[in-house]
This record gives sequence, C-alpha cells and structure tokens, in this order.
Amino acid sequence: MLDPLAAPHETTCAEDTTLYLRDLHDRQTATPRIYLHPKPVSFYTSRDKADWRAYVPDAADRDTFATFIKARLDGALTAAALFQTWGGTYVGQPIGQWDEEDWHCWIGAMVKIQGGVGKVIVIWDSNARAILARLEKPPALANLAAPMRKLVRMVQETGVRVEQVWYGGDGNRTVDGICTQLSVAQLEIWAACGVPGETDGLVKHGFTKVQG
Repeated sequence: MLDPLAAPHETTCAEDTTLYLRDLHDRQTATPRIYLHPKPVSFYTSRDKADWRAYVPDAADRDTFATFIKARLDGALTAAALFQTWGGTYVGQPIGQWDEEDWHCWIGAMVKIQGGVGKVIVIWDSNARAILARLEKPPALANLAAPMRKLVRMVQETGVRVEQVWYGGDGNRTVDGICTQLSVAQLEIWAACGVPGETDGLVKHGFTKVQG
C-alpha cells in the first residue's frame, strides 16, 4: 500500500487514493475549511457502481456522484472531490466495455456563495486550456466532457439552483497524460488556500464562465 501521505499518480489504486484524500482533508489549512470528499468519485449512481463492480477491481473504494452531491458538509460552504471517470458516457455501452476505455481525472467543486440562493460549480481539468484554445467562442456546457455535464445536471436534479459553472485548468501536455498527478497538485492548493467562488477570484485563477 502507498504511504497515505504520498500523492496519488496514474496507477495508484482507489484504496490508496482514499487514504490520501482523508489525510488531505484532515491536514488542510484552508480558511474556512472545505469539505474534501473521502473517496475518488467514479460512478453516477449506486446502480451504476453495482453494474460495473465486476469490471473495476477497486470499485468498493470509489464513490458515486450522488453520494458526493448529497454528502453532509458539517457547516462547510464548499465541497470538492477528485473525480476519476471514463472520458465518454457509458450509457448504452455493453457492460464491461468501460474497463477497456481510458479514464480521466479532474476536480469538481460546489461553492455556496454568501448572499446567493444556489451554488457555483467549479471544474478543474488539466486539459481545459487546450480545449478552450480550440473554441472560437466562450465554452458552452456541451463543450465539457460527458461526466462533467452529468455532475451539473445531477446537482440541478436535487433542486439546487446552479447559478454559474466555471471551467479551467492546465498542464496536461504529454501523450500519455498525467491528469491524476496534476489534479492532486491542484487539490493540494485548494486545501491550503480554498476554492475561488466569486467571479473576480475565478477569473484571476484562469477559469472561464460556461455559457448556458
């Protein structure tokens, strides 16, 4: 097993990633403190997790979007999670095919803005700068990967008003990709400094507002 203080990388199993995330939550210095989900998030619902358990060896140590969205925050205004998902959508795909596809790691956060009635969703993706550079106009929700769009929809389906969605990130320039290492490094920054939620802070940190 990985030292729980060691940062996860591309081949780290979910069990060791969970140890790291729990340790990071406990040693964070962000003021106010943020809720860091204790497991990597990979499946949409518990039914999806059950369907794919036989094909994902460490499924037991992975959580669902639904669990993250409904988690008790113990007074925190911000909740963040490390997502490890298939880049496409598994809806309509044969059971087991997901095991043969590439996975992508990114961060999703829900921020309650003081004075606001809903939440701002902040998505950090190591591929974001390259994706945004290919667009001729501000990004729409349709430009985001399927699991990112699903996060937004599932938050909305709980009755929470999503006031804004922001997308940003950078660093993944290698052929094989180091999205896990880059995402973990960003999560360390958020655990130390907090997650920007106001427009000025998001723009300052390189995020772009998603349209529609």
